[in-house]
Amino acid sequence: MSDSDDYYQGREQSQIKHFILQLYLTVMAFKVAQSSGDKLTTINYVDGFSGPWQTRDEDNYSDTSFQQAIEVLRTVRNELQAKRNAILPMRFVFCEENRDSHSKLLKAVEKDKDVEIHCIHGRFEKSLEEISRICSDGFTFSFIDPNGFKLHTLVISEFLRSQRGEFMWNYMADHANRFVNREGLEDAYGALLAEQRWFDRINDPDLRGLKNEEKILVLLREKLKELGCADYVIDFPVKRPRENRVQFRLLFGTRSAA
Repeated sequence: MSDSDDYYQGREQSQIKHFILQLYLTVMAFKVAQSSGDKLTTINYVDGFSGPWQTRDEDNYSDTSFQQAIEVLRTVRNELQAKRNAILPMRFVFCEENRDSHSKLLKAVEKDKDVEIHCIHGRFEKSLEEISRICSDGFTFSFIDPNGFKLHTLVISEFLRSQRGEFMWNYMADHANRFVNREGLEDAYGALLAEQRWFDRINDPDLRGLKNEEKILVLLREKLKELGCADYVIDFPVKRPRENRVQFRLLFGTRSAA
């Protein structure tokens, strides 16, 4: 995490998210290296909604997921180089649709000359063909962290299914809980769940007693496995600061039982 907790005042949920991301990346990178032969496997880090958003460290962007991913994997690379005299190949693919944020992203990573970075300006779902070309080999970790819940899961699943790797998906539970009955969002939920009959599904008697966001969660986890994105999908609930209410859930998808 950032050296200063001040960057996360009022958004501690982001601090928790980044802490989990850092822990995962460290363990994952060493495991990939350990399973490699003499030539280390390339690690591809894909961030579909890079931002930066709501950053308070505008000098170093240390409170952003993309900069923390670079720092964590760079640290692992340096340790492996010292212990095994082998360099861990890494690629970073950052995708951002907003023009202003993309410009800030480009400026933020200018200093990171020692790693391969691709910054794509465009919608994640519409950039997957280009991302697939970049990540043509190696182990791919996809971080899907949108501002809302308007995602085209069917399109994203094609990419995840094609990659050897794992993913972390930020499911905005609080949005789903509040907006599930709002008119005009039917197509958004249908795209998220890759299911046009989603409303009938969440009203299944088997789901009675669950909150709306929990019903959506059950269907989303089921759909991600059904579409072949992962064999196992678990979730980590993260609550709003000082409130007993889930703001988002980090879904982790993997093919490994371990």
